Amino acid sequence: MARSSNQISDEEVKKALLNSGYLLENRLENILRNKGYVVEANQFYPDPDTEKSREVDITALKAFGLDAKFEKVIFLKLIIECVNNNQPLAFITKEHQPGSNFLYPDEIKFAGMPTEVPGSHLMDSWKSIPEFFEMHKYHHYYNNRIATQFCTFTKKKKEPDKGKWVASHLEDHYQTFRKLCWVIDYLVDEQTERVEDMKQNKLNLEFYYPLFVIQNKLLDIRQMGHTVKVLDNRHIGFKIAKFDYGEETNYQIDVVTEDFFLDYLSLIEKEMSTIASDLNSSYSVIKGAIKKKIRAKKIKKIMQRLSNRSETFELIE
Repeated sequence: MARSSNQISDEEVKKALLNSGYLLENRLENILRNKGYVVEANQFYPDPDTEKSREVDITALKAFGLDAKFEKVIFLKLIIECVNNNQPLAFITKEHQPGSNFLYPDEIKFAGMPTEVPGSHLMDSWKSIPEFFEMHKYHHYYNNRIATQFCTFTKKKKEPDKGKWVASHLEDHYQTFRKLCWVIDYLVDEQTERVEDMKQNKLNLEFYYPLFVIQNKLLDIRQMGHTVKVLDNRHIGFKIAKFDYGEETNYQIDVVTEDFFLDYLSLIEKEMSTIASDLNSSYSVIKGAIKKKIRAKKIKKIMQRLSNRSETFELIE
């Protein structure tokens, strides 16, 4: 029986799939499973602006023990979007600014118990986990080339410049970066609520790594005066910020090529092992912080109950 001209052929199916990101997702998912991650594909998360559900290509979770017995663990969570870029994706990069860990202390995303610990001296205020353990000294967010601008390349379709290459950023790419940001926010809020509901007095931390994986070329654009260098790269940090009610929140999203993906996993797993080791070596500080946080929650609940009772008595009177 002859195939209808409106029916796709097997070869056309292959070509369409090769031009999409679906096969890339499948390859990365297999790599993650083989590396011991718990992987979920095509999970949906609520878009805070539209209140619609949006799909995330891959999320992956892996535990890191503070000691060989794995009695105390922390978790790495990857949030991954995949793109088969037919044209190069270019980022205008620069060296990381010295002291940026003080300017952008919120770039390392994590949540759980505890998120901060008391300072080493009595008069010190509480410090976040990254600040207390000086993670800027080894975390790749503070050692990698970064960018705040990106573009891809398309040909003009109309005369008089038909066929001329132009640089512009695709809205789909921008929306993907934006989605990674609010999914991180959702996961942080979810983990925070989960910890609030827990009664256990124990360590429970998740560290989040948003990741944008492209199948083809990643270009590193470096401008020096009026000179522009175009270099191939496999890993660039993309910085993006959002403003809610006048408050700025900063994010750093790793952009990597598929052929760098295994190296990237080695990089972040090494970081997580260092974090686990630091937490273990200062576990008495961590345990003390957890106890203080639990005690503060109990006092808050008691005060709320007393406040509710006081309001009830006022109504009776």
